[in-house]
Amino acid sequence: MATITTKNEQLTVKCGEVTLRVDLGSGYIESLEFHGLPLINVGGETGAGLEVNVEGLAPAGGFSNWESEEIPGGVRLRLIYEFDDGDANVASTRKYLATQIFTFAEQPATVERRLVVKRLPTGDLTGPDVDRLRAATLSLAGVAVGQFGLTRVSAPMVRIVPGTPLSELHSRPRFFASATDPTDAGHYAVCMTAPDLVPGVVTLEDEECHHVSITPIPPRCAAHLRIFGQGEGVTIEHEFCCSSWMDVNDEIEAGVQVIMLQDAQWFEAMPAIGRLLAAHFPPKTDLPAWTDNAIVYESEPTFDGGFAGLRAKLPAIRDLGVNTVYLMPWHRGGYGTIDYYAPEPKYGTVDDLKATIRAAHDLGLKFMFDLLTNIIQPTSPMVKEHPEFFYCDDRGLPRPHVAWGGRGLDPASPAFRKYFTDYACWCVGELGADGFRIDADAHRGANWNCLPALQPHEHSHAVFTLLDEIRDAIRKLNPHAILMPECFGPIQSAIGDMVCYQWIEWVDWAMDLLAADHGEGSAYGREMTGSDFQRALAEQIMAMPAGTKFTYYSHTHDSLAFLKRDVRGPLAQAYFASTAFLGAGVMFFGGGWGMAPRPEPDEIDQYRRIFALRNQLNGFKGYATDFPCPPDIDLCVFTKTNGADCYTCATNFSENDRPMEVEGALLFSRTRESRPHSGGVDVAAYDTIVIKS
Repeated sequence: MATITTKNEQLTVKCGEVTLRVDLGSGYIESLEFHGLPLINVGGETGAGLEVNVEGLAPAGGFSNWESEEIPGGVRLRLIYEFDDGDANVASTRKYLATQIFTFAEQPATVERRLVVKRLPTGDLTGPDVDRLRAATLSLAGVAVGQFGLTRVSAPMVRIVPGTPLSELHSRPRFFASATDPTDAGHYAVCMTAPDLVPGVVTLEDEECHHVSITPIPPRCAAHLRIFGQGEGVTIEHEFCCSSWMDVNDEIEAGVQVIMLQDAQWFEAMPAIGRLLAAHFPPKTDLPAWTDNAIVYESEPTFDGGFAGLRAKLPAIRDLGVNTVYLMPWHRGGYGTIDYYAPEPKYGTVDDLKATIRAAHDLGLKFMFDLLTNIIQPTSPMVKEHPEFFYCDDRGLPRPHVAWGGRGLDPASPAFRKYFTDYACWCVGELGADGFRIDADAHRGANWNCLPALQPHEHSHAVFTLLDEIRDAIRKLNPHAILMPECFGPIQSAIGDMVCYQWIEWVDWAMDLLAADHGEGSAYGREMTGSDFQRALAEQIMAMPAGTKFTYYSHTHDSLAFLKRDVRGPLAQAYFASTAFLGAGVMFFGGGWGMAPRPEPDEIDQYRRIFALRNQLNGFKGYATDFPCPPDIDLCVFTKTNGADCYTCATNFSENDRPMEVEGALLFSRTRESRPHSGGVDVAAYDTIVIKS
């Protein structure tokens, strides 16, 4: 039950176990409590509470009024502030209303913060030119229940070890994330800026199993996530990029921050995040049936001998149990495109490619391409012939991309949109492709600080709109064609039929722990455990919109690029096999780019049996994935459930057998060495098993 009371200039909102206190004199947020414990502390080194900052609007304004209303299962509070553009030397200034909206719900205990800004009518406008509202910042400061910040700090989309103290985080500088150097105030910081990698979900958990999950919901695809703190305090700040020219009476939503609070351990609390994000980024539902169980072989054209060499391998690929071939870039320039329509001469001709696709179809295989929306090489004739396709500098010349080289394509360009949609239709209608994996769809676009023609959220939005147009166009040619974006965060689920989830294979700490298995050592001083991997899997999956159709890699062409060495051996095999029954699809990289052929000779029978069981179960179509409390530190366990049907999948990350109490029949043992017994199974070293309960 929700209540609102006022006493001594303090407003108190109570909804279930959550309490918010506001100073009515200033409109300042004094505290947010859960079970009477302060989650938002003010003052000190951890920040000044729940803040709202609007760049370009001076703090000369202040708190104006508050309103409330009851809603089903909770209450909504509006705190209204008046601002102006702050130039005291002019007779008239532009005035604005900023409304901070708190929506409380009981199940689960949730606080949603929304910031809406409106420009008010004024007289003759002679103030400074600040019509452009550049950004709004919501800050959640001083989270300090128990040992928050010391025990479990997780940000799945930032690739950090679940449960790592903030000061010990390891993050890739490629994504502008760093936790190696303290700030001037002694805090350690992790920043996330790439527009397609957020919203992410930050989770905090204390020893009493109070679990807090915080996520930003941007209005148009981009936010800037910062995590910093040390000791018992962690600050999480979301900066929403929402550029907009504001006319009188215009009202824009700057962004939403959602805080979930639960009496639950992480594996009980995390599913609520997926349900929340599904409401904001709903996955596609009109999916072809073949996506229920897509078993994908990723072909590197050079490694597989060009189009003719791949064509010769197709029967063996099909006999392994594969039903889909995904061909990496075959056109001139590869990932740094020179000509989309012209094959690399060493691979063969367009007619050779068409013959290979026909041969795949004759064997019952689907055939997919890479679709590259990002960059063109400077040597491409397109750079001179079509400058309107690109982000351009002040001289009208295509702009180099800050991170990837080449020249950055502008997805908002009408000319490029038509060109690229026509190209995708040619691939499907003329060549016979059954769809595309979208390479780094928004990631290689406008990063936060590269200052292209578009703001980051505008760039991401343009990419996703383009892909929606392409999806509609190719579906008219082939109703079974799909888009499978390379996934970096929740927003990709809304633009593709499936998502190609490579994060699990790219997590640096995981690769580093796996390397310890073959004598190369680990910066963490240990090997990977099953509970490590289970937590990583759970957070990656549960921090995505519920209902997302996943395709997981067992091996990816980027593994070598990130670890700088191939990951092999029994621990790595256990790691990769753990993903085999997770999603509607599974992918493996056949070899190349300096990596060994996959499957390796001793893995072929294992892969064939994995794929056969997946086919028998139709990829667990309609089954929900859950992550129970791990029964042993060396076991990674998840369940697939649909009504009365339940399958338990478990992997032993240890060199010793691990007993597991579970009822049911043992359907599968990757190594054939696990043994059932009364009341459970002895899971053999590095084995992956499936049990039907």
